[in-house]
Amino acid sequence: MIRYLTKILLFHFLITVVGCEKENSNPTKPVNHIPEIVSISASPSAIGKNQKSRLSVVAIDEDGDALQYNWSTTGGVFLDGTESKLATWKAPDVLGSYECKVVISDGVDTTAAMVNIDVVEVAILKIADEPLDFSYDLTSGKFLIENSGKVDLHWKVIPKAHWIKVEPGEGSTNTEIDEVEVAIDRKGFAAGEYNGLIGVESNGGNIDILVTFTTLITPEMVLIPAGEFTMGSNSGYQNELPIHKVSLDAYWIDKYEVTNQEYVDFLNALYENGEINIDVSGDGYAAYKDGKQLIKFFSRVLTNRGIDCVINFDENNFIAERGTENYPVCFVTWYGALAFAEHFNKRLPTEAEWEYAARGVGDRKYPCGNLEPTQFDCNYTMNIGHPLMVGLYSPLGDSPFGCADMAGNAWEWCSSLLKDYPYDSQDGRENLSAEGCRIVRGGGWDSLTQSLRCAARTCFYPADQYPSYGFRCAKSTD
Repeated sequence: MIRYLTKILLFHFLITVVGCEKENSNPTKPVNHIPEIVSISASPSAIGKNQKSRLSVVAIDEDGDALQYNWSTTGGVFLDGTESKLATWKAPDVLGSYECKVVISDGVDTTAAMVNIDVVEVAILKIADEPLDFSYDLTSGKFLIENSGKVDLHWKVIPKAHWIKVEPGEGSTNTEIDEVEVAIDRKGFAAGEYNGLIGVESNGGNIDILVTFTTLITPEMVLIPAGEFTMGSNSGYQNELPIHKVSLDAYWIDKYEVTNQEYVDFLNALYENGEINIDVSGDGYAAYKDGKQLIKFFSRVLTNRGIDCVINFDENNFIAERGTENYPVCFVTWYGALAFAEHFNKRLPTEAEWEYAARGVGDRKYPCGNLEPTQFDCNYTMNIGHPLMVGLYSPLGDSPFGCADMAGNAWEWCSSLLKDYPYDSQDGRENLSAEGCRIVRGGGWDSLTQSLRCAARTCFYPADQYPSYGFRCAKSTD
């Protein structure tokens, strides 16, 4: 009997264990949670015809599933984001209230939410006469505030630079045009280009207006004292030999290379007096004086360097492109350099004067010292790819006498003809009427280091012009 009962109990135990294992091998399938929308918004929620509103929806999924978005609307169009949590909606040109709906899915379940956007009559801010570009001699200007909407525009003007003044600072307009006077204060600004903003805030939108102005470099001349120096080099080209001593009287030389704006002012003065004529034939146009070409202008340089011409002739007026006023003038011929110098009762430096001003009484290899120049000393070897504002590397790259940019930026015409050394100012090389190649010194923005040496000399024909040919002037003390 006991043995019989034991078998019955064992049988029930086995059935229970097996049943439990079967239950555990088929767990209950987890429940999917529907995505929950936390918020939905339109900014702004009231806009004018054909204006834009930014839609945003925030949703969470408790299961961590990736969510899919799908926007739709009863009017207007979506410009972007129809399958994203952020979308841009553009209103139709009909007033009314429009519904924008988003459906969100986790791949199993979906949920949806709506937001309404009202298309109403609004004020619409428009600005005329901007950006405001003050040339080197302007101190005042203006811009116009217009309202192209149907309700009154209330506006406020906020200068975002201490040197900008505006009058009036605020106002209202329906269909009229309001005028705002702008003045700039140049006091205390070093030579260069400056940018600022004027903010216009209104119930018809906000606009920032760019204000720019240029302060010109102040021309200076440096007095080079009388003295003796060693001219030439034993470690350069053949035409730099032999090295020899040269004595010079005191003279003045420009601290900076002649700039685009200085040359533009010169050309405009000659043109106004009828002293030059303009040739617009061929691949560009050129300015001539007494039958000699001063400077030639190309729409683009023909050397594949891609350097645009920065002096242009427009409506009987020479102008320098915005932002290049303080760059060294280039494309100028030897005749053009000489004519400029003589117009201001100056002259071109002899190559001996140029080398003395660059080297000093010592034996400097480069104007900035004996060490090979770097990108911090001058503009050369195409490290920038175009000229830069004169004096930008001063005083680090200056010569011993304080002359700027005597290495790089622009080659500089000298008065001298190319003749063998030793230098002798009385052997005909300083005859301005003689024919032949004229010396250029200093190297340009496109030159290799070897051309930046104080002793380096090369020459070009006086009618030649090139993207890196410039000059500076000299003057005798007597």
